[in-house]
Amino acid sequence: MQNGFKKKKYFIAIVSILLISLSINIMLCLKNKQYSHRIGANSYKNIETIKIKNEKNIEIIDKTIDTLKISNGELLNLYTNYSDMADCIIKLWDDYNFYNETDRGIFINKKIDTSKVIENDIYSRIESYLGNTLINIMSTDSDDLVVKGKDLEDFEVMKSLAINMSKIFKSVDESKLGNVNSSDKEKKVIDNKYWIDILREIDKTSSKYIDYDFIKEVKVTKAIY
Repeated sequence: MQNGFKKKKYFIAIVSILLISLSINIMLCLKNKQYSHRIGANSYKNIETIKIKNEKNIEIIDKTIDTLKISNGELLNLYTNYSDMADCIIKLWDDYNFYNETDRGIFINKKIDTSKVIENDIYSRIESYLGNTLINIMSTDSDDLVVKGKDLEDFEVMKSLAINMSKIFKSVDESKLGNVNSSDKEKKVIDNKYWIDILREIDKTSSKYIDYDFIKEVKVTKAIY
């Protein structure tokens, strides 16, 4: 009788431990799901920003190559766009790293090779190049920059990058979001973690330009106030 009572107590204790463990796992799962959704929502916004800025860049770069010059205002807009894009990509990598550390999804657990993230950071390099170009043009009385030689080559490479970036978004829209209403796109991108696929393609595209030097030395000829 006593042995039976002890066994019952052990059984209740084991069941209680299992129930507590199950409850904790469910809570962690729900918490991870909330984090995953929040990360996905932030990433979607950053991707949309990159997409919009990239299209604006194509317009400015096309005009620059056609006319072989760019106004100070357009150069500033281009610099601002690339600066915003560089920030968005950094945020995307931060979100991916957090996802990679916390998400334990059974069915959707996407991975990206992050070994060359810094080397592939083409947008920060372009931001620096345009920033130095702005400093140089501001030190003169000119209202625009004549684009020739290495500068023209740089703009042609920027155009190539922008077009390839545009192809990424077009491909995702056609292959994964073609039949999705505009209002439902964000949900599908978040639920299926398409933002990770897009980030992977952005990294692959950026890696193609890893050996190109966007270099502009600062040559200030007068004081800027």
